[in-house]
Amino acid sequence: MGNNVNIVAKRVKAFCVLMQLIASVGFAQSANFTSRLYVDGTLHYGFVTPHKEYISYFINDHVTGYQLNVGVVTKGEKQWHRYYNYPKIGVGFYRSGLGNNLVYGKMNALYGYVDRYFIKGNPRFNFGNSISFGISYITKRYDNDNNYFDMAIGSKLNVYIHYSLNGLARINDKTYFKIGLGVIHASNGNYQEPNKGLNLFTVSGGVQYIINKPNTSEFIKTDISKERKRNYWLLMGGLGRKQFSQQYKQKYTPLALSVEYSREISQTSMLGSSINIYYDPSLQKKIELLNDTASRTDLVRVAANLSYELRMGKLSYVIQPGIYLKNSYSNSGVMSNRIGIRYQISPCLLAAVTIKAHWAAMADFIEWGIGYRWKY
Repeated sequence: MGNNVNIVAKRVKAFCVLMQLIASVGFAQSANFTSRLYVDGTLHYGFVTPHKEYISYFINDHVTGYQLNVGVVTKGEKQWHRYYNYPKIGVGFYRSGLGNNLVYGKMNALYGYVDRYFIKGNPRFNFGNSISFGISYITKRYDNDNNYFDMAIGSKLNVYIHYSLNGLARINDKTYFKIGLGVIHASNGNYQEPNKGLNLFTVSGGVQYIINKPNTSEFIKTDISKERKRNYWLLMGGLGRKQFSQQYKQKYTPLALSVEYSREISQTSMLGSSINIYYDPSLQKKIELLNDTASRTDLVRVAANLSYELRMGKLSYVIQPGIYLKNSYSNSGVMSNRIGIRYQISPCLLAAVTIKAHWAAMADFIEWGIGYRWKY
Protein backbone atom coordinates (compact mmCIF):
# COMPACT_ATOMS: atom_id res chain seq x y z
CA MET A 1 0.00 0.00 0.00
CA GLY A 2 2.84 2.37 0.92
CA ASN A 3 4.58 1.84 -2.42
CA ASN A 4 1.33 2.49 -4.28
CA VAL A 5 0.82 5.75 -2.39
CA ASN A 6 4.38 6.89 -3.22
CA ILE A 7 3.92 6.04 -6.89
CA VAL A 8 0.63 7.93 -7.09
CA ALA A 9 2.08 10.90 -5.20
CA LYS A 10 4.93 11.11 -7.71
CA ARG A 11 2.45 10.97 -10.60
CA VAL A 12 0.35 13.72 -9.07
CA LYS A 13 3.43 15.89 -8.56
CA ALA A 14 4.58 15.29 -12.13
CA PHE A 15 1.10 16.14 -13.38
CA CYS A 16 1.09 19.43 -11.47
CA VAL A 17 4.55 20.36 -12.82
CA LEU A 18 3.43 19.49 -16.36
CA MET A 19 0.30 21.63 -16.08
CA GLN A 20 2.34 24.56 -14.75
CA LEU A 21 4.64 24.24 -17.77
CA ILE A 22 1.68 24.13 -20.15
CA ALA A 23 0.13 27.14 -18.45
CA SER A 24 3.32 29.19 -18.64
CA VAL A 25 4.12 28.28 -22.25
CA GLY A 26 0.95 27.22 -24.07
CA PHE A 27 -1.33 29.87 -22.59
CA ALA A 28 1.15 32.70 -22.23
CA GLN A 29 -1.07 34.98 -24.31
CA SER A 30 -4.12 34.44 -22.12
CA ALA A 31 -3.38 35.71 -18.62
CA ASN A 32 -7.07 35.89 -17.82
CA PHE A 33 -7.47 32.18 -18.54
CA THR A 34 -4.38 31.02 -16.67
CA SER A 35 -5.34 33.09 -13.65
CA ARG A 36 -8.32 30.76 -13.26
CA LEU A 37 -6.60 27.51 -14.26
CA TYR A 38 -6.09 24.86 -11.59
CA VAL A 39 -5.13 21.19 -11.17
CA ASP A 40 -5.93 18.72 -8.46
CA GLY A 41 -4.91 15.18 -7.63
CA THR A 42 -6.70 12.88 -5.18
CA LEU A 43 -6.20 9.35 -3.87
CA HIS A 44 -9.22 7.04 -3.54
CA TYR A 45 -9.88 4.17 -1.14
CA GLY A 46 -13.09 2.19 -0.94
CA PHE A 47 -14.88 -0.92 -2.08
CA VAL A 48 -17.12 -2.36 -4.79
CA THR A 49 -20.78 -2.50 -3.71
CA PRO A 50 -22.08 -5.61 -5.52
CA HIS A 51 -25.80 -5.95 -6.15
CA LYS A 52 -25.47 -9.61 -7.14
CA GLU A 53 -24.07 -12.40 -4.96
CA TYR A 54 -22.01 -13.92 -7.78
CA ILE A 55 -20.23 -10.56 -8.25
CA SER A 56 -19.30 -10.28 -4.55
CA TYR A 57 -17.99 -13.87 -4.53
CA PHE A 58 -14.91 -12.87 -6.53
CA ILE A 59 -14.19 -9.57 -4.76
CA ASN A 60 -11.07 -10.10 -2.64
CA ASP A 61 -9.63 -6.61 -2.18
CA HIS A 62 -10.51 -3.00 -1.46
CA VAL A 63 -10.48 -0.38 -4.21
CA THR A 64 -7.44 1.91 -4.38
CA GLY A 65 -6.96 4.48 -7.10
CA TYR A 66 -6.22 8.06 -8.05
CA GLN A 67 -7.85 10.94 -9.90
CA LEU A 68 -6.31 13.87 -11.80
CA ASN A 69 -8.34 16.95 -12.81
CA VAL A 70 -7.56 20.11 -14.73
CA GLY A 71 -10.10 22.90 -14.99
CA VAL A 72 -10.93 26.58 -14.65
CA VAL A 73 -12.87 28.63 -12.13
CA THR A 74 -15.77 30.26 -13.94
CA LYS A 75 -15.96 34.04 -13.49
CA GLY A 76 -19.64 34.66 -14.19
CA GLU A 77 -19.90 35.05 -17.97
CA LYS A 78 -23.03 32.91 -17.88
CA GLN A 79 -25.96 33.43 -15.54
CA TRP A 80 -25.74 29.86 -14.23
CA HIS A 81 -22.11 30.51 -13.22
CA ARG A 82 -23.29 33.18 -10.81
CA TYR A 83 -26.25 31.11 -9.65
CA TYR A 84 -23.96 28.21 -8.74
CA ASN A 85 -21.41 30.45 -7.02
CA TYR A 86 -18.75 30.37 -9.80
CA PRO A 87 -18.32 26.58 -10.15
CA LYS A 88 -15.21 24.88 -11.47
CA ILE A 89 -15.48 23.00 -14.75
CA GLY A 90 -12.94 20.82 -16.51
CA VAL A 91 -11.80 17.39 -17.60
CA GLY A 92 -10.15 14.59 -15.67
CA PHE A 93 -8.75 11.08 -15.52
CA TYR A 94 -9.59 8.34 -12.99
CA ARG A 95 -7.88 4.97 -12.45
CA SER A 96 -8.54 2.28 -9.85
CA GLY A 97 -8.86 -1.41 -9.25
CA LEU A 98 -12.25 -3.15 -9.08
CA GLY A 99 -11.80 -5.57 -6.21
CA ASN A 100 -10.10 -8.36 -8.18
CA ASN A 101 -7.50 -7.57 -10.83
CA LEU A 102 -7.61 -11.06 -12.36
CA VAL A 103 -11.40 -11.20 -12.82
CA TYR A 104 -12.60 -7.58 -13.03
CA GLY A 105 -9.36 -5.83 -13.99
CA LYS A 106 -8.79 -2.10 -13.57
CA MET A 107 -10.85 0.90 -14.65
CA ASN A 108 -9.51 3.94 -16.53
CA ALA A 109 -11.90 6.81 -17.19
CA LEU A 110 -11.91 10.14 -19.03
CA TYR A 111 -14.70 12.58 -18.19
CA GLY A 112 -15.96 16.13 -17.99
CA TYR A 113 -17.12 17.51 -14.66
CA VAL A 114 -18.72 20.38 -12.78
CA ASP A 115 -17.46 21.05 -9.25
CA ARG A 116 -19.41 23.55 -7.13
CA TYR A 117 -19.17 24.85 -3.56
CA PHE A 118 -21.94 26.34 -1.49
CA ILE A 119 -20.30 29.12 0.56
CA LYS A 120 -19.61 32.32 -1.35
CA GLY A 121 -16.26 34.05 -1.38
CA ASN A 122 -13.02 32.30 -0.43
CA PRO A 123 -13.53 30.99 3.13
CA ARG A 124 -10.94 28.81 4.82
CA PHE A 125 -13.38 25.89 4.78
CA ASN A 126 -16.02 25.11 2.16
CA PHE A 127 -18.17 22.18 1.06
CA GLY A 128 -20.06 21.23 -2.09
CA ASN A 129 -20.63 18.51 -4.65
CA SER A 130 -19.28 17.33 -7.99
CA ILE A 131 -20.75 15.36 -10.88
CA SER A 132 -18.80 13.73 -13.72
CA PHE A 133 -19.91 12.04 -16.94
CA GLY A 134 -17.58 10.27 -19.32
CA ILE A 135 -16.32 7.00 -20.74
CA SER A 136 -14.37 4.26 -18.97
CA TYR A 137 -12.10 1.51 -20.22
CA ILE A 138 -12.09 -1.65 -18.10
CA THR A 139 -9.14 -3.96 -18.75
CA LYS A 140 -11.07 -7.20 -18.09
CA ARG A 141 -14.49 -8.32 -19.34
CA TYR A 142 -16.56 -11.46 -19.63
CA ASP A 143 -15.10 -14.00 -22.02
CA ASN A 144 -16.66 -17.42 -22.42
CA ASP A 145 -13.25 -19.05 -22.91
CA ASN A 146 -10.83 -17.04 -20.78
CA ASN A 147 -12.81 -15.07 -18.17
CA TYR A 148 -16.22 -16.63 -17.61
CA PHE A 149 -16.17 -15.63 -13.90
CA ASP A 150 -16.77 -11.97 -14.81
CA MET A 151 -20.57 -11.74 -14.94
CA ALA A 152 -20.55 -7.98 -14.26
CA ILE A 153 -19.25 -6.44 -17.50
CA GLY A 154 -19.36 -7.69 -21.09
CA SER A 155 -17.48 -4.81 -22.77
CA LYS A 156 -14.26 -2.92 -22.20
CA LEU A 157 -15.76 0.49 -23.09
CA ASN A 158 -18.45 1.67 -20.66
CA VAL A 159 -20.29 4.74 -19.43
CA TYR A 160 -18.69 6.42 -16.40
CA ILE A 161 -20.73 8.38 -13.82
CA HIS A 162 -19.25 9.81 -10.62
CA TYR A 163 -21.04 11.84 -7.94
CA SER A 164 -19.30 13.05 -4.80
CA LEU A 165 -19.70 15.31 -1.77
CA ASN A 166 -16.55 17.35 -1.20
CA GLY A 167 -14.90 19.43 1.48
CA LEU A 168 -12.22 22.03 0.79
CA ALA A 169 -9.74 23.55 3.26
CA ARG A 170 -7.56 26.50 2.19
CA ILE A 171 -3.86 26.08 3.00
CA ASN A 172 -2.75 29.30 1.27
CA ASP A 173 -3.91 31.50 -1.64
CA LYS A 174 -3.07 28.83 -4.23
CA THR A 175 -3.26 25.52 -2.41
CA TYR A 176 -6.23 23.64 -0.95
CA PHE A 177 -6.69 20.31 0.78
CA LYS A 178 -9.64 18.37 -0.66
CA ILE A 179 -11.60 15.45 0.78
CA GLY A 180 -14.53 13.61 -0.76
CA LEU A 181 -17.11 10.89 -0.36
CA GLY A 182 -18.46 9.49 -3.63
CA VAL A 183 -20.12 6.79 -5.69
CA ILE A 184 -18.98 5.61 -9.14
CA HIS A 185 -20.97 3.61 -11.68
CA ALA A 186 -19.71 1.89 -14.82
CA SER A 187 -21.83 -0.08 -17.31
CA ASN A 188 -22.42 -0.35 -21.05
CA GLY A 189 -26.19 0.18 -21.00
CA ASN A 190 -26.86 -3.44 -22.02
CA TYR A 191 -25.10 -2.96 -25.35
CA GLN A 192 -23.18 -6.16 -24.67
CA GLU A 193 -24.11 -8.80 -22.12
CA PRO A 194 -23.45 -9.43 -19.32
CA ASN A 195 -24.13 -5.92 -18.05
CA LYS A 196 -24.85 -6.00 -14.36
CA GLY A 197 -22.52 -3.01 -13.96
CA LEU A 198 -20.02 -2.14 -11.25
CA ASN A 199 -20.67 0.32 -8.44
CA LEU A 200 -17.90 1.75 -6.26
CA PHE A 201 -18.03 3.64 -2.98
CA THR A 202 -14.87 5.58 -2.16
CA VAL A 203 -13.42 8.18 0.17
CA SER A 204 -10.77 10.48 -1.27
CA GLY A 205 -8.20 13.02 -0.22
CA GLY A 206 -5.81 15.19 -2.16
CA VAL A 207 -4.49 18.61 -3.08
CA GLN A 208 -5.88 21.30 -5.38
CA TYR A 209 -3.43 23.85 -6.77
CA ILE A 210 -4.36 27.06 -8.58
CA ILE A 211 -1.73 28.14 -11.12
CA ASN A 212 -2.06 31.83 -10.30
CA LYS A 213 -3.93 33.60 -7.53
CA PRO A 214 -7.35 34.49 -9.02
CA ASN A 215 -8.20 38.15 -9.47
CA THR A 216 -11.71 38.04 -8.01
CA SER A 217 -12.28 41.68 -8.93
CA GLU A 218 -12.64 40.49 -12.55
CA PHE A 219 -15.54 38.21 -11.65
CA ILE A 220 -18.92 39.37 -12.89
CA LYS A 221 -21.16 40.05 -9.91
CA THR A 222 -24.34 41.42 -11.48
CA ASP A 223 -27.59 40.34 -9.87
CA ILE A 224 -29.30 37.23 -11.19
CA SER A 225 -32.41 38.23 -13.09
CA LYS A 226 -35.69 36.93 -11.71
CA GLU A 227 -37.67 35.87 -14.74
CA ARG A 228 -41.21 34.56 -14.67
CA LYS A 229 -41.33 30.80 -14.16
CA ARG A 230 -42.45 29.02 -17.34
CA ASN A 231 -44.14 25.76 -18.25
CA TYR A 232 -42.74 23.51 -20.97
CA TRP A 233 -43.78 20.58 -23.13
CA LEU A 234 -41.20 18.21 -24.62
CA LEU A 235 -41.69 15.64 -27.37
CA MET A 236 -38.68 13.34 -27.73
CA GLY A 237 -37.83 10.29 -29.82
CA GLY A 238 -34.89 8.00 -29.27
CA LEU A 239 -33.31 4.66 -30.01
CA GLY A 240 -30.74 2.34 -28.50
CA ARG A 241 -28.83 -0.86 -29.09
CA LYS A 242 -28.87 -3.88 -26.78
CA GLN A 243 -28.02 -7.54 -26.49
CA PHE A 244 -30.54 -9.94 -24.99
CA SER A 245 -28.03 -12.39 -23.46
CA GLN A 246 -24.39 -13.40 -23.80
CA GLN A 247 -25.72 -16.73 -25.09
CA TYR A 248 -27.19 -15.01 -28.15
CA LYS A 249 -25.00 -12.68 -30.21
CA GLN A 250 -27.82 -10.83 -31.99
CA LYS A 251 -28.34 -7.17 -31.07
CA TYR A 252 -31.68 -5.36 -31.10
CA THR A 253 -32.73 -1.72 -31.61
CA PRO A 254 -35.33 -0.55 -29.08
CA LEU A 255 -37.26 2.65 -29.88
CA ALA A 256 -38.56 5.26 -27.43
CA LEU A 257 -41.15 8.04 -27.58
CA SER A 258 -41.61 10.46 -24.68
CA VAL A 259 -44.05 13.23 -23.84
CA GLU A 260 -42.91 15.40 -20.95
CA TYR A 261 -44.40 18.32 -19.04
CA SER A 262 -42.17 20.42 -16.77
CA ARG A 263 -42.18 23.70 -14.91
CA GLU A 264 -39.30 25.92 -13.87
CA ILE A 265 -38.94 25.91 -10.09
CA SER A 266 -35.78 28.05 -10.09
CA GLN A 267 -33.42 29.75 -12.54
CA THR A 268 -31.61 26.44 -13.13
CA SER A 269 -34.01 23.60 -12.36
CA MET A 270 -37.25 22.13 -13.67
CA LEU A 271 -39.70 19.65 -12.16
CA GLY A 272 -42.25 17.64 -14.09
CA SER A 273 -43.49 14.26 -15.28
CA SER A 274 -43.44 12.19 -18.46
CA ILE A 275 -45.08 9.28 -20.24
CA ASN A 276 -42.60 7.04 -22.05
CA ILE A 277 -43.43 4.39 -24.63
CA TYR A 278 -40.80 1.78 -25.56
CA TYR A 279 -40.87 -0.68 -28.43
CA ASP A 280 -38.36 -3.43 -27.57
CA PRO A 281 -37.90 -6.18 -30.21
CA SER A 282 -35.64 -8.16 -27.85
CA LEU A 283 -38.77 -9.12 -25.91
CA GLN A 284 -39.78 -11.33 -28.82
CA LYS A 285 -36.79 -13.59 -28.12
CA LYS A 286 -37.69 -13.73 -24.45
CA ILE A 287 -41.28 -14.71 -25.27
CA GLU A 288 -40.11 -17.40 -27.71
CA LEU A 289 -37.97 -18.95 -24.96
CA LEU A 290 -41.15 -19.20 -22.91
CA ASN A 291 -42.69 -21.22 -25.73
CA ASP A 292 -45.24 -18.51 -26.43
CA THR A 293 -46.14 -16.37 -29.44
CA ALA A 294 -45.47 -12.62 -29.33
CA SER A 295 -47.83 -10.00 -30.68
CA ARG A 296 -46.80 -6.43 -31.50
CA THR A 297 -48.37 -5.11 -28.30
CA ASP A 298 -46.32 -7.55 -26.20
CA LEU A 299 -43.18 -5.77 -27.39
CA VAL A 300 -44.40 -2.41 -26.05
CA ARG A 301 -43.62 -1.09 -22.57
CA VAL A 302 -45.22 2.02 -21.10
CA ALA A 303 -43.81 3.90 -18.10
CA ALA A 304 -44.76 7.00 -16.10
CA ASN A 305 -41.85 8.98 -14.66
CA LEU A 306 -41.27 11.99 -12.49
CA SER A 307 -38.64 14.34 -13.91
CA TYR A 308 -36.04 16.63 -12.34
CA GLU A 309 -33.74 18.60 -14.65
CA LEU A 310 -30.73 20.56 -13.39
CA ARG A 311 -29.60 23.07 -16.00
CA MET A 312 -26.07 24.43 -16.42
CA GLY A 313 -26.23 26.64 -19.46
CA LYS A 314 -26.95 24.56 -22.56
CA LEU A 315 -26.11 21.36 -20.70
CA SER A 316 -28.47 19.77 -18.18
CA TYR A 317 -28.61 16.66 -16.01
CA VAL A 318 -31.88 14.71 -15.84
CA ILE A 319 -33.13 12.21 -13.25
CA GLN A 320 -36.44 10.44 -13.90
CA PRO A 321 -37.63 7.81 -11.39
CA GLY A 322 -40.76 5.98 -12.44
CA ILE A 323 -42.86 2.84 -12.73
CA TYR A 324 -44.12 0.65 -15.55
CA LEU A 325 -47.77 0.96 -16.48
CA LYS A 326 -47.41 -1.87 -19.01
CA ASN A 327 -44.62 -4.46 -18.97
CA SER A 328 -45.54 -7.87 -20.39
CA TYR A 329 -43.37 -10.97 -20.26
CA SER A 330 -40.63 -9.53 -18.11
CA ASN A 331 -39.11 -10.19 -14.70
CA SER A 332 -37.59 -6.72 -14.53
CA GLY A 333 -39.99 -5.49 -11.83
CA VAL A 334 -42.18 -2.41 -11.67
CA MET A 335 -39.54 0.35 -11.56
CA SER A 336 -38.39 2.14 -14.71
CA ASN A 337 -35.75 4.81 -14.12
CA ARG A 338 -33.79 7.13 -16.40
CA ILE A 339 -30.70 9.25 -15.83
CA GLY A 340 -28.82 11.23 -18.43
CA ILE A 341 -27.66 14.49 -19.93
CA ARG A 342 -29.27 16.89 -22.39
CA TYR A 343 -27.78 19.54 -24.64
CA GLN A 344 -29.77 22.52 -25.97
CA ILE A 345 -28.94 22.78 -29.67
CA SER A 346 -31.33 25.70 -30.25
CA PRO A 347 -34.11 27.40 -28.25
CA CYS A 348 -36.46 24.51 -29.11
CA LEU A 349 -34.25 21.62 -30.25
CA LEU A 350 -32.25 19.43 -27.86
CA ALA A 351 -30.23 16.20 -27.93
CA ALA A 352 -30.00 13.69 -25.10
CA VAL A 353 -28.09 10.63 -23.95
CA THR A 354 -29.99 8.67 -21.29
CA ILE A 355 -29.50 5.39 -19.46
CA LYS A 356 -32.86 3.65 -19.19
CA ALA A 357 -32.86 1.16 -16.31
CA HIS A 358 -34.97 -1.33 -14.37
CA TRP A 359 -35.02 -1.09 -10.60
CA ALA A 360 -32.37 1.31 -9.27
CA ALA A 361 -29.38 0.46 -11.46
CA MET A 362 -30.14 -2.49 -13.80
CA ALA A 363 -29.46 -0.90 -17.18
CA ASP A 364 -31.84 -1.75 -20.03
CA PHE A 365 -30.23 0.29 -22.82
CA ILE A 366 -28.55 3.62 -23.61
CA GLU A 367 -31.04 5.89 -25.36
CA TRP A 368 -29.83 8.43 -27.92
CA GLY A 369 -32.57 10.99 -28.39
CA ILE A 370 -33.58 14.18 -30.15
CA GLY A 371 -36.44 16.33 -28.91
CA TYR A 372 -38.49 19.45 -29.49
CA ARG A 373 -39.42 21.60 -26.46
CA TRP A 374 -41.71 24.58 -26.39
CA LYS A 375 -42.93 26.87 -23.60
CA TYR A 376 -46.33 28.34 -22.95
